[in-house]
Amino acid sequence: MRPTVLRRPTTLLLIGLSIALLFGARVNAADPYDVYAEISLTGQGAFVGMGQQLALRGAEGIINRTGGIHGRPVRFIVRDDGTNPQLAVQIFNELVAKHVPVVLGPGFSAPCYAVWPLVKEQIVNYCLAPSIHPEPGSYAFSASVSTKDLALAGIRFFHAKGWKKIAVLDTTDATGQDGDNIIKENLALPEFKDMEIVDFEHFAPGDVGISAQLARIKSSGAQGLITWVTGTPFGTVCRGITESGLDIPTFTNAGNVSYAQMAQYKAFLPKNMYFTGYRFLARNIPTPPAVRKVQNDFYAAMHSLGVRPDTLSSVSWDAIFVVVDALRHTPENPTPKQIHDYIEHIKNFPGINGFLDFTTGNQRGVDASAAMMVRYDPATPAWIPVSKPGGLPL
Repeated sequence: MRPTVLRRPTTLLLIGLSIALLFGARVNAADPYDVYAEISLTGQGAFVGMGQQLALRGAEGIINRTGGIHGRPVRFIVRDDGTNPQLAVQIFNELVAKHVPVVLGPGFSAPCYAVWPLVKEQIVNYCLAPSIHPEPGSYAFSASVSTKDLALAGIRFFHAKGWKKIAVLDTTDATGQDGDNIIKENLALPEFKDMEIVDFEHFAPGDVGISAQLARIKSSGAQGLITWVTGTPFGTVCRGITESGLDIPTFTNAGNVSYAQMAQYKAFLPKNMYFTGYRFLARNIPTPPAVRKVQNDFYAAMHSLGVRPDTLSSVSWDAIFVVVDALRHTPENPTPKQIHDYIEHIKNFPGINGFLDFTTGNQRGVDASAAMMVRYDPATPAWIPVSKPGGLPL
């Protein structure tokens, strides 16, 4: 009898310990899995950062409904760099010191350029500004369609329309400098050999008047204008063009595909203004089912937050899910190398603008086929496609 008496408490004890261990495991499994994001919620890039923050909120719900990361709910920890390169570097160094393996952001070009030299192989940096062009194989990645490919779609659209004498009006900041470079690089392509820049103008982001620049553009004989500006400087350009009476086709970058921004500028939006945009805006074009599902998830998530999807919320969307996919398929405490190597081998990954392929070495997974030209219809309001993917007119 004694052995039987001894076995029962022992068995109960073991069962009790097992339950306690299982309960403890479940508690630990419920602990949030923190993923860090560094974006601009204040300063010049705040209008971009707010959209990126909404994307993080919308994505968080989808990720957690589909299992989180390693069975734990994801929690995005957002750090505000104030659109300040010095603060961005400080925050980034703190994350490196914490041995954070991957960070989403910064979300604006100047802070991205500032932290880029710090990346090396000690952290994976997924910049949310398309103006960054990382080296193939590096630990830096850039979100969405590159600004070079966006500009390519716009220039291709102008070329097909016969507008071949081009004026350029850019800001003197990092966004404008990127614009200068990518416009020159694209116009050097053989397909645009009959196009030329007849005037190159610049203004500081804080300037409120650009009448002198516009006067020179008017007298240059330009058939079309490219203005690679974003945010407040775009408002300056729109007001200046309208007040000066300049009446030539103009295109600007996708950073201005923002419903909130258009609500502010619609009273003086030039009638011949075009925007570089993305495939997700044209939901009427044939789309593979896997990509359509991602688009539907994105639209549903944004609508649940009371937001109409536009560039501000879209640019970071695929980047978020690429990083989460990497974290799901690497160990629970991965090294930067494990995350980097996983992302570099991603292929046929459905995103809102098509399938992503990182094996091409462009560090973003998409090319100009994910870009298209759009116009803004203030009456709807809506973004109306005017080109095929890649830029050729409809």
